[in-house]
This record gives sequence, C-alpha cells and structure tokens, in this order.
Amino acid sequence: LAGRLAQEKNLTWLLETFRRILQLVPETKLVIAGEGPYREDLEGQTDALGIRASVLFLGGIVRREMDSLLAAADVFCFPSPSETQGLVIGEARAAGTPSVVIDAGGAPETVREGVDGFRIPEGDQGLFVQRVVQLLCNPVLRAKMGSNARQNAGNFVPEKMIDRTIEVYDAVRSEAPPTGLARLRLFTGDFDWENFGQSMRERWGGTPRVREDNREE
Repeated sequence: LAGRLAQEKNLTWLLETFRRILQLVPETKLVIAGEGPYREDLEGQTDALGIRASVLFLGGIVRREMDSLLAAADVFCFPSPSETQGLVIGEARAAGTPSVVIDAGGAPETVREGVDGFRIPEGDQGLFVQRVVQLLCNPVLRAKMGSNARQNAGNFVPEKMIDRTIEVYDAVRSEAPPTGLARLRLFTGDFDWENFGQSMRERWGGTPRVREDNREE
C-alpha cells in the first residue's frame, strides 16, 4: 500500500482483514508504504489486533523506489471504495503484481476480474480474504495473473488513454443534442445517465461493472 495514510482509505478494515489472512497463511507480511495523519492510529490498531510483528510501516517512499517495491510483492491490496483513480493500481499492474481491490470507485475501470486481479464487493471481507489467500498459495495463478497485469498495463499508456478520451468526446458529439423535454430532464435529474454511460462504455471498450442485482452496468 502506498500513498497518504488517512481514515477514508479504509485501512482499519484492511488490518482486520489481514488478521484473518494471517490465520490461514501465518508467514504473510503486510507492507504499508506512505505517511499521513492516520499512521499513529494504524500502528496502535496493529498492536490491539495482535498483528504488529507482521505489519511493516515503511513511511514515505520516493517514486523511483516504488516500482521495485511493488514488483517484490505477491499481491497488491487496495481496500479503498472511494478512490476515483487509484494510480497506484496502475503502478502495481505495470510491475506485474496482481491486485485485489474493492469493486467501487475507479478501481473497477481498470482491474479485469479473474484476469489480472480480483474485484471484491464493498464490505465482503470473507471474499477479500479468500482471493488474497488464493493468490498467495497458488504461484502458478499468481504468475499468470501477474503476466496479464503487465500486459494489460500497455492499455493505459498516455497515448492510448488520449485516443480513448477523444473517442468518448467524439461519441458524445455524435449524439443528437437534447431539446425541449429531453433538455429539461437532463438538468432536473431525470436523465437516464446509467444507459447513457453504458452506451459510452460499449463504444470505447470500457470494463463492464456488475451491480448488486448481478446485471452488468
């Protein structure tokens, strides 16, 4: 884990999850890289949970050292449900490290379920534990997903992202502008943004997202 250590990152939940992982794979280490206002509280929580010896707080890590740190990890865990971009997921992907992420925020837009990582419904601690342990205990699967992650990283280089952004703008421009009642609905909250977003994802190849009713978004 890298970045600013703050409460909204869902790190308390991660520590509680890690305690369950340790019960299944006792030799596992959780490495937390970063600084922030929540670090002292987190260290206290590891003491209270009895996992202090298995959690390493590295403090702030300069960017040039992050690649080797991520490449040395077996699994990258991303517990935050609120991150809109989560650039560190892309860094882990480029390092060839599979990710286990919360299926919320921006993470689902880039992690391919079962291909280069796993997407876990928010709050499902049991499944998060299961997927992390699965990767830790299955080196063949871990290597395959790591290779897929490194390959998938090529889809998010600046040149391709610029092309995809332009495609989105072109798709929007090709839609007939709303008039009359349609324009009113656009600004009063009745506009069907879900279907509009689905049509945009279909046009430029975004990753489908699964809602709680098991229908693809």
